[in-house]
Amino acid sequence: MNMNMNKIILIFLCLAVSFSIIFVSVSWGDEKLLYATRYGIPRTYATILKTKVQVFAIDYHKGESKLVFSDEKLPIVVLSRYGAGGHSVVMVSVKEKVFVSAAERNSYVSKGERLGHSIYELFLDNSNKFRKVVDVIGDHAISEMFIDPSGNKIGYLNYISEKPFIFIHEAKTGNLLYKIDAAKIFRDCFASDIGWLSDSKRLFLTLDIAGDYLTPADHKKIGTYLMNEDGSDLVKLPSSLFVFPKKKGFRKFSNISEFIGEMPDGTYIVSDTKFKIGYHGQEASSFIYAVNPRTKSQKEISLKVSEGLNWVKLSPSGKYIAYTEQIYNRDIGYIWIKDLESGEESKAFSFPAKSFETDIILIGWIEN
Repeated sequence: MNMNMNKIILIFLCLAVSFSIIFVSVSWGDEKLLYATRYGIPRTYATILKTKVQVFAIDYHKGESKLVFSDEKLPIVVLSRYGAGGHSVVMVSVKEKVFVSAAERNSYVSKGERLGHSIYELFLDNSNKFRKVVDVIGDHAISEMFIDPSGNKIGYLNYISEKPFIFIHEAKTGNLLYKIDAAKIFRDCFASDIGWLSDSKRLFLTLDIAGDYLTPADHKKIGTYLMNEDGSDLVKLPSSLFVFPKKKGFRKFSNISEFIGEMPDGTYIVSDTKFKIGYHGQEASSFIYAVNPRTKSQKEISLKVSEGLNWVKLSPSGKYIAYTEQIYNRDIGYIWIKDLESGEESKAFSFPAKSFETDIILIGWIEN
């Protein structure tokens, strides 16, 4: 893809310790990055209601910024969720569309009563407009949401009476397309990642089991699966696809690898996480591989960093990947972008991580 002809936006999210969320767009060559900072952890209704969301478009070379969205006086509030990467918001993006899990501010009530929550589309054109797509089905605020490459369908995981389901809606109308009984798929497992393949018809999901001591039967369950978006034709991918070479000085960190996404040519992008032997810090090291499911071949995608590497995101075109580098107690965190065709790799943005105690989370790519 000619970068002079196609502009792509990568959205990422930074979280910190006060009571506002700021989304910012930073240009990188012909690209722009949107990021957010959340100051403080919203543990109570009162702190959640103090949240402010501002969206900026920043010209990285000129150092200029332009406010394109703010919810400061709007009747909705972005919801928080807690996952492996810490506190975040549930947001997805593709093409020119951005969707977020949010709720009406007046739906927050005292004494811990359940609040209504919905999926909204945000318009990043400085109009401060948003559109409710659908009210979320299920007993909880959602913690995982995914969108197909065409931008026409949105999916999420939720529970009804403690039973897991996968819901898929039409993004334009909010109409429910599929309600999949995930209990039959997950069994004793949980989905560590889920999303659409590049054909916008099939889903991938990685199943894992919590616990340090797994039985042989447990090991047979965990792994990456493919299925149709209606839940039919569930197939487990061969585990051998995700057995990567040992690296000197490292030990295995997890029983499974992270399935990042599928390139348009059908190649899988996978992250394998390891710990340095004798290392007592908090950061693992991640190594990224391109896996061809037809030839069973694997090729490592060489990156300039591995320690503290998180939130790897593959662009829909398959031309670029972006990731964060953040080391605990280090002053600066970084966003990196790598051109998979040219091999060029550079820091797109740096952030004063230590002083603000921030986490940086990449959300996804959209085209301008």
